[in-house]
Amino acid sequence: MSEFSVDLDHLDHIVAKLEALAGFVHDHLDDLDKGVTKLPEIWKSLGAQGYADAHREWADGAREFADGVREMSAAAEAAHRRYTVAMRANGRMLRGS
Repeated sequence: MSEFSVDLDHLDHIVAKLEALAGFVHDHLDDLDKGVTKLPEIWKSLGAQGYADAHREWADGAREFADGVREMSAAAEAAHRRYTVAMRANGRMLRGS
């Protein structure tokens, strides 16, 4: 029989880190987007349009990444809940209650 264990405190730490990362990315993307929207006021050329298009594509990918990180965080949080329930049930069975 193999031994399986889960460090719930470490899992909590991972959930918090993932949430913080996703929030950081979203917050900074919003700030970057605001800056890029001001560029046409000071930069008028084909390069400016190319930069805006490239930024939009990059920002879409970064948002998709942050959304994926949030999904991983939610999955880790759900796993934490399930492990906690399983540990309590196992404890009750071992105590015979």
